[in-house]
Amino acid sequence: GCSVNGRRVTNQALQDGDLVELGHTLWIYRAAVAWPMDQPAWMDPGQPGVPGMSSLVPSVTRDLDALTAAAKSPLSVLLLGETGTGKEVLARAVHTLSGRSGAFVAVNCGGLSQTLLEGQLFGHTRGAFTGANRDEVGLVRASDGGTLFLDEMGDLPSGAQASLLRVLQE
Repeated sequence: GCSVNGRRVTNQALQDGDLVELGHTLWIYRAAVAWPMDQPAWMDPGQPGVPGMSSLVPSVTRDLDALTAAAKSPLSVLLLGETGTGKEVLARAVHTLSGRSGAFVAVNCGGLSQTLLEGQLFGHTRGAFTGANRDEVGLVRASDGGTLFLDEMGDLPSGAQASLLRVLQE
């Protein structure tokens, strides 16, 4: 059931500060932004910003606007956050907004094989090592003209981090 301010309801217009209870979950309703009830912000295709993302929280809206502006520039974008916070989702949105013609390549650096790391990142030629049956361009070159999303870079050995730093500088 649903209660507002301790009173069971089936339909209720909320006022600022109302206590809403749904099952065993409680919320305090805060009126922040007026928006037509028949047109939620997240359903408005004309809404500027990051595709598929919107917020009624002003600080988050400003951050998404800044991300949109950065995506359209030639600058690199650094997304920081704990595991599971949506960095890859935002990186895909940045790639979409950027208009880059190349591929979006997501790399979980912690999941790369330590023995084949350089070949996976930078490519190799057929016969370069046991098991190299064909030429491979590598993940870095596969993202040329597009977006390279490097997740969990801290899991890479320091030598590989230095090699990637050189690539990113160039």
